[in-house]
Amino acid sequence: MNFGEINKIVQADIPGLTQKKEVLRAINRTIRNINRLYPGELVTETTTSVSSGTPSDQGDYTYDDTTNKLTIIPAIKEIHKAYYNDEQLEERGFELVKEYPDEKFYHITARNNILLPANLFSNDDGDLQIQADKEISTISATADDTSIDIPQQLEQTLIDGVEYFLLAKPQYKNGDLLAQAKEEYQLGLKAAIQQEIDRLPDPDSDVEYKY
Repeated sequence: MNFGEINKIVQADIPGLTQKKEVLRAINRTIRNINRLYPGELVTETTTSVSSGTPSDQGDYTYDDTTNKLTIIPAIKEIHKAYYNDEQLEERGFELVKEYPDEKFYHITARNNILLPANLFSNDDGDLQIQADKEISTISATADDTSIDIPQQLEQTLIDGVEYFLLAKPQYKNGDLLAQAKEEYQLGLKAAIQQEIDRLPDPDSDVEYKY
């Protein structure tokens, strides 16, 4: 989905709307509102090859081998699981991860930051995957091809939200259209929230801890 698609739809539905910046502000307001209520899209971040001996910065993450901390993109809302070469790592306490550098452990130190064992990447270049909830990023440009990275099931909800916030402005206010946009926006968001909650991973109940 891109800015041009939304702009074309809302300008056709709302008489007198011509300013792209108003549409941009409504898009970002809707995205922020969705992020506040929506648990986030459950994603597995693209497998990253982390080289031992050198901090890596590939754009979607930063790894510092002096602190053994991996920082993921700010859009991450909550980390659920971590894998190294397809083997699930065990989430353990901070001190335990520091104390056992050869174990397949990790510790979440912040919303988008994890501590890894010191020797996890000591022997080879390993692939690390992070399963997490990702929020929707706002946009800053009004070019028609400006991409909006949003789950497909939320595309219509985003459009409904944009029209709802625009129709609430005095210069565009239309009681019937406003009520319809509000209802469709709330129903769409509620359905998307439930769908994403249903997709959240179940807590591991069969992990055998060694320590």
